Amino acid sequence: MQSTPNGLLLQATNVASSKTNIIQVSSNFANWVSISTNVSSSNRFQFLDAQATNADLNFYRILRQP
Repeated sequence: MQSTPNGLLLQATNVASSKTNIIQVSSNFANWVSISTNVSSSNRFQFLDAQATNADLNFYRILRQP
């Protein structure tokens, strides 16, 4: 992760290429909200969370849709 003036840039490797990946965010590990869904063309993935500048602390996870 990298903080930018436009938000928080998430970078991941070993995501499922050609599969639907769902990015979720939580402030407490109990309540997760999906913020993006996409199909990655490779095993690398980048996502900019522009709303991250408004939060004190966020946790992220990437789920693969079956």
